Amino acid sequence: MEAAYNTAWGWDDGAKRRELTDDAARFVLVRPKVAADADASAPPPPIAAYAHYRWEMEADGRPCLYVWEVQVADSCRRAGVGRFLMQLLELAARRAGVDAVTLTVMDCNTAALSLYASLGFSTDPGSPDAEVDGGPGYSILTKTLPTPPAAAGGAAAGVRPVLQATQAAVA
Repeated sequence: MEAAYNTAWGWDDGAKRRELTDDAARFVLVRPKVAADADASAPPPPIAAYAHYRWEMEADGRPCLYVWEVQVADSCRRAGVGRFLMQLLELAARRAGVDAVTLTVMDCNTAALSLYASLGFSTDPGSPDAEVDGGPGYSILTKTLPTPPAAAGGAAAGVRPVLQATQAAVA
């Protein structure tokens, strides 16, 4: 991961630690399945993949689920784990009545770019333009979600009212 970060804005251990331990950070962890007859006192198997996300506000004031990072262990790549994590996050966003899932991806990560395109993500209007911005090494992608019927007439149940209250408190 450090090498990919160095293609865009550089690696900083302290900044990464703060990012991962921020109160707003949320995670989905994937571990290998443990056999039913496994020793219950044994430590859990190592994390095979994770998604780091946050509930945030878009620049235009709309709430979104922002995927900060998806990491999949080499031994689990090309097995559908990344796709599963992204579909799970999209489901969470839909259930919360959020309008979009947004993420940042390193331009050198062609496998991730391909995955996100296959899931319906496209370049966000706020993404840096390589030709204008000098090729910053990353892109911002967004997938706009259809508005569920229950949310069409007002705020949906879930995080939307919390996000709106958070926006008001920050503004």
